[in-house]
Amino acid sequence: MNREARKVLLYEERQTQKIFRRGSNLGETHFLHLSDIHFRLRKHETLDLDKDLRTQLIADAGVVVNQLTGPVKGILVTGDLAYSGKKEQYDNVAAWLKELSAVLGCGPEQVWVVPGNHDVDRDVIQNSTTLRDIREKLRNVPPEDLDWRLGEYLEDAQAGPMLLEPLLHYNSFAARYGRMSGDNLVGCTTS
Repeated sequence: MNREARKVLLYEERQTQKIFRRGSNLGETHFLHLSDIHFRLRKHETLDLDKDLRTQLIADAGVVVNQLTGPVKGILVTGDLAYSGKKEQYDNVAAWLKELSAVLGCGPEQVWVVPGNHDVDRDVIQNSTTLRDIREKLRNVPPEDLDWRLGEYLEDAQAGPMLLEPLLHYNSFAARYGRMSGDNLVGCTTS
């Protein structure tokens, strides 16, 4: 993390601490945070090893939400929603999130998602000589130059869209859910 980003995080943390020290008229605020849910079932597979776990999570969330003193304001799902970035996996995640959201009383605009390394469709990379070459070149860039070099590729009219292709299914999935004003999907621009 660069120095400017650390300054922003520290400032935001101090502002948050001030609000909690003063007290807030907002009442209690509750979020559900899930991470690394790794939906891996594809349409041609018949055995979903994690279905019972996800079903129980929804049931537990229903019990907890009934004990809260305030509403659930949102659901945060960070990192590795899918197992291998395939469309079918995101279809399953979307169906499950719809069910979970209903239990928590949240609409899609109250669900925020962040991708992880498993949200990249690596088959797209493996099937592209150009993407494999770019990946190898980026692996040899010194860490202090990596953001700049990656930015160069992303701004390139041909390389930019190609680099984002492995996130195509994630970005299509994520477009259904809430984003803070001005935020974009991974590598996408909004007008």
